[in-house]
Amino acid sequence: MLFLPLSLLFGQEEQKELQWDILGELSIAYGIPSSYGNNFLAEGYDLRNATNITANVLESPKWLIGGQWSFFKGDVVDISKVGGIDNSRITHLYVTGSYSILEHKKRITLRTGLGIGYALYRHEKDAAKFRDDGFSILAKIDLGYRISNSFGVFLKLDHYMDLLSIDAAPEIENSLKRTQTLVPFVGIRLYTF
Repeated sequence: MLFLPLSLLFGQEEQKELQWDILGELSIAYGIPSSYGNNFLAEGYDLRNATNITANVLESPKWLIGGQWSFFKGDVVDISKVGGIDNSRITHLYVTGSYSILEHKKRITLRTGLGIGYALYRHEKDAAKFRDDGFSILAKIDLGYRISNSFGVFLKLDHYMDLLSIDAAPEIENSLKRTQTLVPFVGIRLYTF
């Protein structure tokens, strides 16, 4: 009688272990951007509603390479810092590399990554539209939790540093050519095998 409950316990099906040999992943996230520093984006805009899509391919159990697209909007709140602009739409496109610095039971991951890419600022003033663009550098860290073999959730913090090609007077050139933005994201991640 004493050994019967033990044999029933061993007869129960164990929790299925997650597969680790994924080929890639697709992430979709929502964030709230915040620019900082002595630049036109931090001093003249109210930024809102960031969207982020990332696709990665696994190169080894710890290394991923891929691409990232980000988009957010901003309304001008101080025209003296920006000039004749009502609002802007800001797009980033990156080639990225990520490294898993922590993995726990194939469910929890902590990653850090870098990216290089392109920043596009599309401005509007009444009916007129114009743009600025330039080189961009991305630094990111994310904490992910894999719920099943094909689905997970994550928190991420992106830092964008944009080096724009804007012609301006020397006394205001620094505030127009370089911006820095932090964007905390929350999102979902789909895994492929």
